[in-house]
Amino acid sequence: IRGDTEPFTDAGRSIGGVSDMALGVGYRVNENVFLGVGLHYYLGSTRLTAQRVFDNTAYTDILEQSATDFRGGGVAAGITVNRRKLDFAASGRLNSRLRSANSTGPVVHTPLPAQLAFGVRLQPVPGVFLAGHAQWDGWSRANADLTAGGGEQARDVWALSVGADVQRVMLIKFNTPLRLGYRWRQQRAPIGKASTHNFYSATARMFSRTTVGATPCPTISLASRTSIPTRSSPGPLFMLI
Repeated sequence: IRGDTEPFTDAGRSIGGVSDMALGVGYRVNENVFLGVGLHYYLGSTRLTAQRVFDNTAYTDILEQSATDFRGGGVAAGITVNRRKLDFAASGRLNSRLRSANSTGPVVHTPLPAQLAFGVRLQPVPGVFLAGHAQWDGWSRANADLTAGGGEQARDVWALSVGADVQRVMLIKFNTPLRLGYRWRQQRAPIGKASTHNFYSATARMFSRTTVGATPCPTISLASRTSIPTRSSPGPLFMLI
């Protein structure tokens, strides 16, 4: 400042987010086929506070505040097909542009990604279920708007999940359900081509099958989750489950 170097400290805080409110209806075509449609409304706000504090008390601290209001919408449809030992499910969602109105800047409209998802569940033997799920999010359509505003680049991303559910496992002389799962997901920003790997496990034990009135007896649940960030190449354009 005026040719002199003055030490200072910058601090920032952002509070808020965007909520997804949905309204859906379903129709049962027959014993095996179910259809559904839904409407989505995105609503939220964030408040950003930036402050610069000088070590020299002779200088006045600088404080800036701004609020951003978000609005958007989308429509989704899905289908579920139930067979004797094999179930299928598929869904898709189309989203509008997210309207961002900042109290200190212009109104910005950012495209939201389209989404496609597919899932399958197999019951090879009674009491054992195997499931898989794949989802695609088309974030690349928002890349130009995000980079123009100084944000990170965006790419289309995949997520893949598999899991197993065994309803009766002998554990310490008790029969208990056991659930295991794994999820691989790409990050939207292609910095370092990062992806994450999540491992899930859960089990539960009911003390007694009797009930008191309408209240079931207590159940002990044990669950764990491990997340491992990695750097890998972009996922395939098509995934087989």
